[in-house]
Amino acid sequence: MLVNNEGLIELDKKVILKPYVPRELKPRTLMTDIDIINNAGGTLFLDCEVYPNYFCCGFKLLNKDLYLSLECGQDRFNPKMLSWIMNSYKTIGFNSIKYDLLRPSKRISIFFAKDFSCRFN
Repeated sequence: MLVNNEGLIELDKKVILKPYVPRELKPRTLMTDIDIINNAGGTLFLDCEVYPNYFCCGFKLLNKDLYLSLECGQDRFNPKMLSWIMNSYKTIGFNSIKYDLLRPSKRISIFFAKDFSCRFN
């Protein structure tokens, strides 16, 4: 392997990709409100996706096949629920300290700041 003048890796030989083979979707069981309350104190895997027009927090309960997704912009997004989850569970994620843990708290504060400004204007 060599690095060219632009800092990109150059390979000695041509890379041939295998053809795409779609995988079957695995069925997912979503957490109910009762599941969320009963498993408080447990551990959730966390992943956040943030774009200017989209926000999503995805969770998977450790050692169980239960999932939860909170998306901003949908009727079911509830910032109080997101706040409760983030304070009631331990979370594990890739790049969580510098990214994923900051996003929910920022989204919650933005939501409440807009909510309070609407009430007082």
